[in-house]
Amino acid sequence: MAIPRPSGRRRRMAGLAALAAVCWLALYCRTAYASESATSTYPPGFQDTMAGYLPPPGFYFQQNLEFYTGHASRSVSLGRVEADLHGTLPVQYSIFNGVTKNRLWGSYYAWAAIIPIVEPELSGFLKTPIGDLGRSQTVAGLSEIEIIPMMLGWHNGRSNQKAWVVVYIPTGEFSTTNFLSTSLNRWALEFDYAYTFLDPRTGYEFDVAPGYTINFENPETNYLSGQEFHMDYAALKHWPNGLGVGAVGYAFVQTTPDSGSGAKLGAFEGRAFALGPILNYRATLGSVPVGLTAKYYSEFGVSNRFEGHSYWLNISAAF
Repeated sequence: MAIPRPSGRRRRMAGLAALAAVCWLALYCRTAYASESATSTYPPGFQDTMAGYLPPPGFYFQQNLEFYTGHASRSVSLGRVEADLHGTLPVQYSIFNGVTKNRLWGSYYAWAAIIPIVEPELSGFLKTPIGDLGRSQTVAGLSEIEIIPMMLGWHNGRSNQKAWVVVYIPTGEFSTTNFLSTSLNRWALEFDYAYTFLDPRTGYEFDVAPGYTINFENPETNYLSGQEFHMDYAALKHWPNGLGVGAVGYAFVQTTPDSGSGAKLGAFEGRAFALGPILNYRATLGSVPVGLTAKYYSEFGVSNRFEGHSYWLNISAAF
């Protein structure tokens, strides 16, 4: 795997400044709070191997498949208090990434778009004045489209850094009359950074990808979900035949309380952590570089969120 050579002090300083900004925000993670529907805007564990590496100019496509299954004791969903929730969430993320030849702050300028298709299934009880009403529902469709208008990366030998901004657009279906919707129905703005250390001689790789999400109010339920800090990380050993094996994990915590008239559970504290294995394989089919990644996360230390397991299969290609 070829890594670009160092490109100057200016690039290194820009990357370090992005990391410092994210870490400064993380210092405010004193108390954790959950969000509407007991789920987050950012899907924890999304980043893994080569998270901090910006590839050369070109067009890249990646298909991420996630299957999550979990349980939550209670949440506020669609403006109502739900209890004893059991859910599954299959997601298909279609990721389009373009790296241009234009330069900005010592980096190639890049953009990306992520289109998620979801098919959640949820069962539980609705709290009413006359008692608990059991029900379940399955829906399918488009969820929040993610637009990344700017992505920059810097390389210095074995060190690679990347910083980007994400805008979450509430493009999915949302209804307060249904038990379940495909959309969280809220805009969000996110700032992300990733660092990758890769030694081509030994094949060892280490990744860390912190980020911070600012949610906006759901106008249908008057629920303002708290802001979110998340960090994905990975460690792998690569071999010359293209195979890589290692471990992945994530930490997720919300840094401000939920608010608004729809926040019926008040301060509703919550957090989540996870660990699991990862298997990666890279090869060239004809003249097209391709990659295949399989990983698994088992959550622990979860409070007032869905707690469960997630399975991922990621397929990528460069054109």
